[in-house]
Amino acid sequence: MEFTDMEKKRDHLLTFFDVKKENLNSTKESNEKYRILITEGKINSDTFLQIVLQTVVLPEKFEKAPQTYLLINISSRDYENCGALEGLVKKAMAACGGESKITTCITGSINGKLDDGKQDKIIEKILMELKAKEVEKVHDEYTKSMIANSPLIEGDIEIVDKSFNVNIATRYNFEDDKTYFWVGTPVISSDY
Repeated sequence: MEFTDMEKKRDHLLTFFDVKKENLNSTKESNEKYRILITEGKINSDTFLQIVLQTVVLPEKFEKAPQTYLLINISSRDYENCGALEGLVKKAMAACGGESKITTCITGSINGKLDDGKQDKIIEKILMELKAKEVEKVHDEYTKSMIANSPLIEGDIEIVDKSFNVNIATRYNFEDDKTYFWVGTPVISSDY
């Protein structure tokens, strides 16, 4: 998709959430393989909205046409309103011709910096509880992240050639001296 088409789709999506694009921040990023349009901001004092449209040209070896992904992320402190917000997301996705795949993300922390071995043990325990099998793991100086498949969780997603339904990440934050853990189904839907 071209940016003008992505912006039209974004503007249509905003009508479902009763928010004007002038009240939100938008950023664009692109190269010869992808375009990303991110629009985000507060709908009200309790609710944050993020819409991400990404269009990509996949490597030839996958023999797939270019694809466009849509992410609607809503975070709210108002638990009572979560059902209504989920309904709005489903309607917005359907109006764009997409399938609604609602994700859940749980975040927790442990005081202090955990070494790699302790982080790995916690991740292994999460995988064991979910009866999940690791699909792919990424580890850098600051973050560990993995995707896996669990028979206890419905609804896989496929990105490029990998199918998964759970995403686990851990990272130490030196500012508050805590090691954070995220478990998302099927993906982590917040920044970490």
